[in-house]
Amino acid sequence: METLNKLLNKEEVLGEISIDSSTIARFSQAIFGADSQRLAQPKDPEGKTIAPPTLIFEINPTFGGDINGSDGSYPSLRVLSQFGEVIRASNQYEILRRVREGDVITVYRRFDKIYKKQGKTGIMTFVDTQLRYIDENHNTIGINRETLIILHKDQISTKDRAET
Repeated sequence: METLNKLLNKEEVLGEISIDSSTIARFSQAIFGADSQRLAQPKDPEGKTIAPPTLIFEINPTFGGDINGSDGSYPSLRVLSQFGEVIRASNQYEILRRVREGDVITVYRRFDKIYKKQGKTGIMTFVDTQLRYIDENHNTIGINRETLIILHKDQISTKDRAET
């Protein structure tokens, strides 16, 4: 737990993501399928394509990279995974501005709270985090408040490991 507590209130840069029209088009097709009516994305006054609202949270480099296929590994998740399997328990999204073509977004993560609870299989460690999405003008355009659970290695049965 001491190693985990060292992460508290420290902010790390997870990466920078450039949004182009092809990124928006691929995301739109993935969520809307072939529905051409919904695929047509709105434009801002400058003629830049505006992305679907949730794009910002789907391309973050937190788990497995973004939709462009880049590697999304980062030090703090490796620290968490040394204790056991890390799963998402919840997310709360706050969209302050929709992403537009040409945006360059930097993603920051901060660990806000670490606590333990007793579960059926033993003690689980909960980690409350906050991811902030900052545009090239230093404006926060989205926040993802996330709770992760660490299922400790010594509490995961062989049967459970085979099923995951």
